[in-house]
Amino acid sequence: MRYKLYDFFITWGLFMCFFIGSFVWERIAVDPISETWGDVFVYCLAAAFYSGIALSLFGIPVSILSDKITKKLPIRPFWAFLIHTGLAFGGVILLTYGNHGSTMLSSLSAILGTIFWLVDELIKWKIGYARK
Repeated sequence: MRYKLYDFFITWGLFMCFFIGSFVWERIAVDPISETWGDVFVYCLAAAFYSGIALSLFGIPVSILSDKITKKLPIRPFWAFLIHTGLAFGGVILLTYGNHGSTMLSSLSAILGTIFWLVDELIKWKIGYARK
């Protein structure tokens, strides 16, 4: 369980770097005067808050479930990837079906699920879990 908290904080940090970087890139490259930098700051705070909640309430339990399911399967990282990203993407589609923001939210959750899976696999590889 301790490693899942490492996964949480590393994934959260990487996602926020990605999110802030994409916002800054969009503001500088596409339309630098459309919104103030204060709006960007508020969007980034909202993303940090909601992604933290999503990771703690959804990401960690999905990762634990993925570990239980894929423990003895061949090509375990592949199946773990499908579980992490599939549940992240599919869960958001089911929860927000019919809403206009579901496409962006499901894309961000798929990115978050992929980052979580990658960090989880790297930590497992580092501690030797994946070789057992």
